[in-house]
Amino acid sequence: MPSAPSPSRLSRRQVAEAAGGAALLAGGFALTGSRATAQDATPEASPGASGFSAEEQLRFIEIVERGLALSGSPSALVGVWAGDRTWTHAAGTGNLRTAAPASMDDHWRIASNTKTFVATVVLQLVDEGMLSLDDTLEGFIAGVANGDRITIRQLLGMTAGIYDYVRAPAIAEDYPIDPNLAFLPEDALAIIRAGEPDFAPGEGLAYSNSNYVLLGYIVELGTGNPIEDEIQTRL
Repeated sequence: MPSAPSPSRLSRRQVAEAAGGAALLAGGFALTGSRATAQDATPEASPGASGFSAEEQLRFIEIVERGLALSGSPSALVGVWAGDRTWTHAAGTGNLRTAAPASMDDHWRIASNTKTFVATVVLQLVDEGMLSLDDTLEGFIAGVANGDRITIRQLLGMTAGIYDYVRAPAIAEDYPIDPNLAFLPEDALAIIRAGEPDFAPGEGLAYSNSNYVLLGYIVELGTGNPIEDEIQTRL
């Protein structure tokens, strides 16, 4: 069990005391829909090209178009960086409602890529002395099975054994039917608290999106800021 926090460490508040909800930092759900062919582009006119020949750029476009065809995805934003040479390209349909072509200015849901950002922020807080990797989950968030034995280190490393909330019917069954399903961080937390552990802490390894929802909450509790603000400010 971690020692009682000093004033420089995180206060031991429960999630219910947090101001605002933590961002859902969970695994990604692929965008689906009818795929359009890659948007027309001539390498010579590509504003994202620097240092690659026209022949190389045409080859890149062929690879992107083949990838879209194989995946059934409606669009893709692609980048190639090799030394001081760069090439970026928007392909396909960016909006299935309006048929607007994809643009390099589009915003994309990056899903589980956020886990690396959250982990970095947590490790920065450890480095700053606000957290310890051996702190237990129960000290911050009450009501999770084995929370008095699960450490932050185990949450980071996917060895906590916590039930993955995306397996719950509200996500596994309802989300594919309605991708605009209203689902709050508090809903994820309720599922996590009710879920049966997959294994005892430290006795297995299993990818669980729940770990990073909890880590997001812990960051918010410690800093008093939304997790997305901490990511933007720090990284």
